[in-house]
Amino acid sequence: MLTIEEKIKRKKREDLILVGVLYIIVIILAMQFYRSYLSYGSENFNLNEIVNTMNINLQNNFMFIPTKEYRDIFLLITIAFIIWALMIITNNKKYMPGIEHGSARWATLKEKQKFQNKDDSKNIILTDEIKLNLNDKKIRRNHNVLTIGGSGAGKTRFYVKPNLMQCNTSFIITDPKGELFIETGKMFKKNGYKIKVFNVKDMKETMFYNPFKYIKKEQDIFKLIKCIIKNTDNGKSGADPFWEKAETALLQAIMFYLYQEVKEEDRILPNVMKLLRTIKVSEEDEDILDIIFKKLEEEKGETIAVKQYKVFKAGAGKTAKSILITALSRLAFLDLPEVERMFSMDELELDKIGKQKIAFFVIIPDTDTSFNFLVAMLYTQMFDILCQTADKEGLDLKIRFMLDEFANIGQIPDFEKVLATIRSRGISANIILQSISQLEGQYKDTWKGIIDNCDSTVFLGGQETAEWISKKLGKATIDTKAINYSKGRNSSTSENNSNLGRELMTKDEVENMPDNDCICFIRGNRPAYSKKYNIEKHKRYKELGDVNNRKNKNNFYFDDIDRDIKEISIIDKSIVELTKENKTFDNNVTVQVNEDLRDELEKLFESDNLEIRGEYDYEKEFD
Repeated sequence: MLTIEEKIKRKKREDLILVGVLYIIVIILAMQFYRSYLSYGSENFNLNEIVNTMNINLQNNFMFIPTKEYRDIFLLITIAFIIWALMIITNNKKYMPGIEHGSARWATLKEKQKFQNKDDSKNIILTDEIKLNLNDKKIRRNHNVLTIGGSGAGKTRFYVKPNLMQCNTSFIITDPKGELFIETGKMFKKNGYKIKVFNVKDMKETMFYNPFKYIKKEQDIFKLIKCIIKNTDNGKSGADPFWEKAETALLQAIMFYLYQEVKEEDRILPNVMKLLRTIKVSEEDEDILDIIFKKLEEEKGETIAVKQYKVFKAGAGKTAKSILITALSRLAFLDLPEVERMFSMDELELDKIGKQKIAFFVIIPDTDTSFNFLVAMLYTQMFDILCQTADKEGLDLKIRFMLDEFANIGQIPDFEKVLATIRSRGISANIILQSISQLEGQYKDTWKGIIDNCDSTVFLGGQETAEWISKKLGKATIDTKAINYSKGRNSSTSENNSNLGRELMTKDEVENMPDNDCICFIRGNRPAYSKKYNIEKHKRYKELGDVNNRKNKNNFYFDDIDRDIKEISIIDKSIVELTKENKTFDNNVTVQVNEDLRDELEKLFESDNLEIRGEYDYEKEFD
């Protein structure tokens, strides 16, 4: 869209071209008229005859060479047009006839349909009339969509379900209450999709997820810990950063140790908690973790795990104890049996989402957000893995994140940057909210950038966001007419026509928009007033289930998923092996486990029927 200055320059160019064309026409007509006039002379002047002769000359004798007799009239006309052109060039008045107070208007039907593919199966559905071509290179728009609708506005029915029924990409779907899983799972399976589900609403009906499986480089651990801390700080983000940094160092030490030093089957989150529980903070005695990291340093030097553990141990006894308590409290969720089970292995296959058709359901409760930070952790890893896969191997098909109830899934680190970079990799995010204030509350510093990275916005209705939508629509210029009457002996009537600016839709009009109507914005295009998509006209509508009818043949449940899993046990083999096999760490120095540590190990491994035999004296210091 052109700026006002650019529009004025374009108008000047158009006016100058018009002046030039008119100049040529006037010169030709004037010369021919004067030519006819000269043939009759002033004494026999007859206007009709002169005009007739001029017409004949224009038809039969258009070209002729003027003589000096034509000089005066030629100069007179040329000077007049030069003055006219100079007036246009030097005129700095910013006249914008018809749009003095604003140029906003609604998109035409042609403008609404300019971004869609003729093959409807290759579109993203925005409204009943407006669709986006999945080939973003053709439309030069990204597929990130911001969808806003208050409670009951139909975000699921009019936006999410129609797009899922397209079955034209892999989908990662945030599913509040798990209703979409029940209603669309069978449809996806019928259309060749592999079904995955991560369920924090009912952890008995979830697939296993092991974040360690998707850690490929050291930066991944930093990002994972950042995500956990960011989403479990309970509003303490403004507190002394020392405690967060110290706790981060402790978690990094343990996670790096698990990632770099233990067998693959033992790299699981519950083992982070088990290692934390072996710590006995004391300025005099050493605990199991001290022994582990001392041996690790002697064997491999100052690895990143050793360095971060030293950062934690640098604090005084009380300080270290406070850090430990904070970490234990933060990861207390890992003590729950269902959570421990969920993280005991992996079957989500996040690295295969871009390689085969997958419908991945992330089910969250709509009344309790206690475990929704696990969803943020999952999404953080998912974005990283998919981008890495796209960069190394490319994706075989596009991927769409349908992020319903986006404000309730925790905070994804650097989400603004994620949105800006995924487009080029064939990945897009559909952010679905009840109001714009939800986004502002969750991403206080970057919410505007997140909106800017969404080339499309769909507003389905709502009270709280009405003013924001009204401002986004802009102002239009409207014509007004005032009629004045005066009564009395000399009564009169006067009429005055003018124009003024008015919002394309006022806040009140947006709030009272009919239930079936919606507003759609696409970058670089006029806003469109449209109808919400009629879901019943979609060819796959009859393939949907009904969560309110348990007998519906199209309903899909957790037991209907094709799974290939192999149970494993959760044990800390690395610690057992270290305690059993490595009783000397430094030449002639013998490390012996005291009674307390022996009891602790027995508790730690009692589920695996392991024993720590022998009576030992504990050496307090190592040479």
